[in-house]
Amino acid sequence: MDRLQAVSIKLTTEEILVLLDQLKINSYPGLDTSQIDELSDRERNLVLDVARRGLIARQMLSQDDSGEWQVSQFVTASLGVSIAPQKSVLITSGRSREEAESYLFHTAQDVYTTLDIVDDGTHHFLVMVDRDSWQQAILSAAGLSDSVYERTAGPALTMSSSDLNQAHENAQSGLFEEAEAILTAAGVAPEAVGDVAAALGNGILFSTVTAVTHGQDEDSRIFNFAASGRYCWELTSNGGQAGSRQISMMPISVGKAKDQISAIIT
Repeated sequence: MDRLQAVSIKLTTEEILVLLDQLKINSYPGLDTSQIDELSDRERNLVLDVARRGLIARQMLSQDDSGEWQVSQFVTASLGVSIAPQKSVLITSGRSREEAESYLFHTAQDVYTTLDIVDDGTHHFLVMVDRDSWQQAILSAAGLSDSVYERTAGPALTMSSSDLNQAHENAQSGLFEEAEAILTAAGVAPEAVGDVAAALGNGILFSTVTAVTHGQDEDSRIFNFAASGRYCWELTSNGGQAGSRQISMMPISVGKAKDQISAIIT
C-alpha cells in the first residue's frame, strides 16, 4: 500500500489496555490479550505501568491544567472508530504464489482510519486526512493505486475453480502447454490462450474487497477481481462446492474496477 498523507500511530497490546482503561472502554474487538492474561497480578501491573510510561513519553497520554489525564485526539479517534465503526472495509490481496496481505479500514463520523497488526502484535493505525485519502489508500491496498495494466479487452472465462487453480499452478511451474490445454477446454479462444497462460505464469494479482455497513440493518458487499500486466477481470462464482465451483472472469478496465470499489465503500 502506498504511503499517503496520514497520521501514523503504533500501539502495543499493553498500551491499548492502558488507553481503554483511561477511556473507560470495557472491550476492544479482536484484541489478543492471552499473553498478558497469563501473568500474575504483580507482573501485569508492572507491564501496564511500563506501557503507561511509554504513552506519556510519546505524549499520547498527558495531564491537562487540572491534573486530569487525557488521551491525545488522534489516539482517541483511532480506537473509537475501530471499536464502533459505521463502515468497515477488509481487503485481501496477493499475487500468485505470494502470501496474501490483509488490510482493515474503518470510518465513523468523518474519521477515516486503516489498521495493520504486524508480526510482533503491534497495532499500526493510520488516521487519514479526509475521505479521498481513505479511498486512495483502499485502492492502493487492493493493488489499483498506480496500476499500469493495459486496457486490452481480455477474454471472458468461465471454468471450475479447480481447473483455474490447476491452469494457474501449471503456468506458474512453466508448464504452459498443460495450462493452455486446460484453458482451451474451458472455451478460451485459440488466439487468446497463449496470452492468458502467459499472464497466469507471470503472476496475477487476486484481490477481494469487502465493505460492511454497520448498524441495525447491517449490509455487506463484495468485489473480487484479478489483474495481470495486460488483463483485468471481475471474478464471480456460482457459490457451489469448493473445486466444482464455477468461476466467471469477465473483462473489466482498471478504471471500471476502481469505480466498482468506490461504489461499494461509499
